[in-house]
Amino acid sequence: MSPPRTLFMLGKGGVGKTTCALALARALSSTARVTVVSLDPAHNLGDLAGVPLGRAPVTLMPGLEACEPDLEALSRERAEGAVDLIRAGYRHLDALSLGGLADLVQHAPGLEEQSALDALGAFVRDLPPEDVLVVDMPPTGLSVRMLALPALSLRWIECLAGLRRRIIERRASIAHVRGRQEQDRDHVMDRLGAERDGLALLCDLFENGAAHVLVVNPDPLSIAEAGRLREVLRRLGTDAARLVINRGSGTHEPAGGLADLPSTVLPDLGGSAREPGSLDKLGRLLAEELG
Repeated sequence: MSPPRTLFMLGKGGVGKTTCALALARALSSTARVTVVSLDPAHNLGDLAGVPLGRAPVTLMPGLEACEPDLEALSRERAEGAVDLIRAGYRHLDALSLGGLADLVQHAPGLEEQSALDALGAFVRDLPPEDVLVVDMPPTGLSVRMLALPALSLRWIECLAGLRRRIIERRASIAHVRGRQEQDRDHVMDRLGAERDGLALLCDLFENGAAHVLVVNPDPLSIAEAGRLREVLRRLGTDAARLVINRGSGTHEPAGGLADLPSTVLPDLGGSAREPGSLDKLGRLLAEELG
């Protein structure tokens, strides 16, 4: 399955990723069906669009839908799913008590990143390949962990699948000795296979199927963070496609690891950036430069 054309807006919090994402999505919707999704926990996309947004896409204008998944709710659902899987796998242990485990698992390290990937993966799977997906990514720290997680998780899934295969083989041997037929399907292997397929799709998307756009303000901190993001992208086997400099009247210009990137300097719109006319002006500029 070919993923939809995808553009990631990456950078430090507060540099204008959400504004760029919505402006670009509006511009692209004149020639293609576009979904803009915000994975930023700040939940600013709905405020900027002027409509309440949630997990289900909402039509903003012809050809353009938007959504803003609640990562906390998704983390809770994934935690409950993990507890259900444990309960199903050890249903023969009547004394096993899992009360309250979901509350602990919900706050486990990496679960927020995985929940964001779940939300992204759902859109990648469901959108037709001719559609466009514009993703407003979280601030740098969470984005870096999201980008690195699929490849790391794939290795872990392969290890778990190997262990599970050994368990299945031993169960089959025991069942044969006892003269019973072992079940053909194993729900744990089915779950691992589904996770593996989803992670492989995201790995391919991050490495081959997406344009990564770094958004910065002309200040040392956001430029330094963008440089680190580019290093992460390169370690993943890809690179940033373009640097967008917001409020281009500043004095700090990107250098070092960002100096060779094609760049777009956005005009300073002051307080008018939320107005549709200003968004459309920004969107046309970004769409032109991103091709």
